[in-house]
Amino acid sequence: MPEHPDRTTHALTVLEYEQVFSLILARARSPEGRQSLRSQGFCDDPVLLRSIQRESRELQSLLVQDGYPLPEYPDIAQPLEDCRVEGSVLELEDVAAVALYVDAAERELGWVHQQAPPEAAVREIATAGEIPQEVGKVIWRYLDRSGRLMEDRIPELQRIAARIHSASQAARDTAQRFLRQATYRDFWTSDEPALRDGRLVLPLQENYRGRISGIVHTRSASGTTLFFEPAEIVEANNRVTDEQSAYQVELQRILRRMSAVIREHRAVLEQLRQQVGRLDDRCARARFALQQDAVWLPVTEDSAIRLVQARHPLLGSAAVPISLEISGDPQRFIVLSGPNTGGKTVALKTLGLLAALHQHALPVPAADGTRLPLFSAIHADIGDEQSIERSLSTFSGHIGRIKRILAEADARGLVLLDELGTGTDPDEAGALGVAICEHLVDTGCMGIITTHLWALKEFSFSSEAFFNAAMAFDEQTHRPTYAVVPGLPGSSYALDTAEAIGLQPSILGRARELVEADQTSSAALLKRLAEQERRIQAREHELAALERELQRRHDLLQEQQQQLSQREGEVRRGQLQELDALLAAGRSRIEQTVKELREGELSSARIQAAKAGMHELEDQSAQVKEAAARDAAQRRIAEAAPQPGAIIRMHDSGKQGVIQRSAGKKRWKASFGSISLTVHERDFSVMAADQEASVQQSLSKPLPSQTPQKQPVYTVDVRGMRAHEAQDCVGRALDDALVQGRGDLAVIHGKGSGALQQAIQELLRQHPSVENFGFARPELGGSGKTEIRLRA
Repeated sequence: MPEHPDRTTHALTVLEYEQVFSLILARARSPEGRQSLRSQGFCDDPVLLRSIQRESRELQSLLVQDGYPLPEYPDIAQPLEDCRVEGSVLELEDVAAVALYVDAAERELGWVHQQAPPEAAVREIATAGEIPQEVGKVIWRYLDRSGRLMEDRIPELQRIAARIHSASQAARDTAQRFLRQATYRDFWTSDEPALRDGRLVLPLQENYRGRISGIVHTRSASGTTLFFEPAEIVEANNRVTDEQSAYQVELQRILRRMSAVIREHRAVLEQLRQQVGRLDDRCARARFALQQDAVWLPVTEDSAIRLVQARHPLLGSAAVPISLEISGDPQRFIVLSGPNTGGKTVALKTLGLLAALHQHALPVPAADGTRLPLFSAIHADIGDEQSIERSLSTFSGHIGRIKRILAEADARGLVLLDELGTGTDPDEAGALGVAICEHLVDTGCMGIITTHLWALKEFSFSSEAFFNAAMAFDEQTHRPTYAVVPGLPGSSYALDTAEAIGLQPSILGRARELVEADQTSSAALLKRLAEQERRIQAREHELAALERELQRRHDLLQEQQQQLSQREGEVRRGQLQELDALLAAGRSRIEQTVKELREGELSSARIQAAKAGMHELEDQSAQVKEAAARDAAQRRIAEAAPQPGAIIRMHDSGKQGVIQRSAGKKRWKASFGSISLTVHERDFSVMAADQEASVQQSLSKPLPSQTPQKQPVYTVDVRGMRAHEAQDCVGRALDDALVQGRGDLAVIHGKGSGALQQAIQELLRQHPSVENFGFARPELGGSGKTEIRLRA
C-alpha cells in the first residue's frame, strides 16, 4: 500500500483529520476493527481503494436491513497470548471473554453469510475461516452467558460448596456461643464475629488479653480491640480453609481444561480475530456513511476536482455546503479571495479533508456528483504556526513550510496554501506569491490558494492554470454567505465589516475617501474583467440550455422519422397485398378466358386484351416490390450501428471507407484506401450488408490521385477557445479537409499570449497528414494566423 507519512503527516494535522477519524473509530466494536482502521494509511492504489469501498458499500446495504447484529467484542489478544505456553491457566474472566467473543463472531458472521448476495465480497469475509464451536461448547458447560461460574451444574463444586457452607456455619455457631457466654460477655467490644484473612474471629478488648487461650490476628485502628481467634474456633476455621482449598483445586482443574481447549484452537481464534477485524473495519466505515449522509467517491484516473454540496464533518449541522470545481485541464488552481471569516479557510480545509478521507477509503460528506482524483500526497500551509522559541514570525513560518512544499510537491500532489503572502509588505508579498504560483504551474499540481493580494488575483486572469473565485458576501446585511462564486475575484469588504461592527462613521468616511483616491487602474480593469466573466458564464449557461433543447428536438425528429418510416412500410405492405389480390383476380379472369376460348365463346381480340391487363398488373406489382426493397435497405443503413469492419459512406463527398476502431466521443478511425482519418458519426452512414460486397473490392485499391486544381483555402477561427478546445476544432477541420480532398487549410488563432499558437502548432507537428505549415504573410494575418499544406 503506497503510504507517504513524511509528506502527509503535517497536512493531516492542520486539516484536523484525526478528529474526524475518531468519529469513525468510535463506530468500531472490536479492538481488531479499530486496529484495522488505524493501519489503513493514505493510499493512492486504485485497486485497494476499490476493494475496501466495495466491501464497505455491501455492508452498508446490509446495515439498513432489519436484524443486523451489532455485538460488542471483548479484547482477547492478551488471553490468547497468555495461553500460548503449555499448561498455563487463564483467569475466569479471560475464559469468559473468549467464549463471548466466539459467540458474537458466530452471530454476526453467520448473519452476513446468510443475508449477503452470493457474489458479495463480504460473504467471502464471513466464510474465510471457521468458528471454533468446541471452545464455546466446553466453556458454556461451566459458565453462564454473563461469564459467571455455574456451581449448581458442576456436581463436584456443588458438593464442596455445601461442605464449605456447613463448616462455616459450624464455626459461626461456635463463635456465637463464646459471645453469648456470661463468663466472657464483658470481654467483647461487639456481639458479632468478624472475618480476617478468611477466618472467623472475635472482637476482644485489649485489657482482657491473655484471659482466653487463642490467636490474635490483628488490632483495630484505635488499638483498643484485638481480633482474636479462640482455640475452640481454630479447628472449625481450619475445616473451612481446607474445603475452600479443595474448591480452588477443583476450580483450577476446570480452568485448566477450558484454557487447554482455547490453546488447542488458538490458531483458529487468531484467524477469527482477523475476520472480525476486517468486517468490523468495513462496518464502521459503512455506519459513518449512513450517519453522516456521506457518499463513496468513484476511484478514477480523471484529474478533475468537483465538490457538490460538500460539508465539513466537524461543523455538524452548522456546516454550510460548499460546491466548487477545478477542471484539471487546463485549470489546476483556484485563487480564492473574499472577506475575513467569509469561509475561505473552511472551503480550503473541506477540500483537503475530503481528499484525505477518500484516500483512506472512507466516505465523504457530500452530494452525488462529487469527484476527486487520486493524489500522490497532500501538502498544506494553514494557519499561523509561528515559533517563539525559534524566533520565527508569521511570515517566516509560512515561507519555511512553503519551501518544503515546493520541494516535495509533484504533478499528482494537492497543494493548499492559506493566506499566501500574509505577514509582510503587500507589494513584495504579491511578487513572491506570483513567483510561487508560476512554480506550481510548472510542477503541474492542483489545489487552492486563499489570499487578499490583488497581484495574485491579476495573475489568475493571465494564467490558464489559475482562475479566480470569491466567497460571496451580502452587501445588504454585511454578512458572508459562504458560497464559492467561480470566475470572480473577491473583495475583503474590510470597511463594510468595520461598519457592521460599529466603527465611528467619521473614520469610515475618511477610509473610503483614501480607498477611492488610491483606486488603481488595475483594480478597475479586474472589475471589468470580472463583469465580462460573469456575462460569459451566463451566456455559456444559455448555450448549454439551447444545446439541450436542440438535442431534445433532434431526438424527437428522429422518433417521428422512425414512426413515419414504420407507417410508410405498413402502407407499402398494404399496397403489395392489394396488388397481389388484383394479380390473383387477373389470373382468375385469364383462366376463365382460356376456358371460354376452348368452348369457342371468345374472340382473339378479347384474349389479347386480357393478357395486356395481366402484364400491366404484374409490372405495377414489380415496381412496388422494388420500391419496398429499396426502403428496407435504406432503413437498414440508417439503423446500422457503427462497429469495426463496417462499410461507411461520407455524406459530403460520397467516399466509402472501412471502420477500423473507436476513437471515443462518437468518433471512429476509418480507412479510405491508403488514407486513415478520424470521422464523426454525424458525417457518415453505415452501408447495408448487401451493399458491402460491391464496395470491398474498390476499398482494397488505393484512391485515384486527383488532378490538382485551385481551391479556396478552408479557414478555421479558434480565437477565444481554450487550448484543448482549439486542438479538437483544428483536428476536425484537418479530417474534413482530407475527406473533401482539400490541400490547404488556415487557422486564425490571434497573437495574445501565444498559448493557442503553441498548442495548434504542437498538434500540426504530430499530425501525419500535414506536409508543412507556417505563419501567414503580414498583410494576411502574420503571426496571428497559421497556414497549413496537407499531403496529397
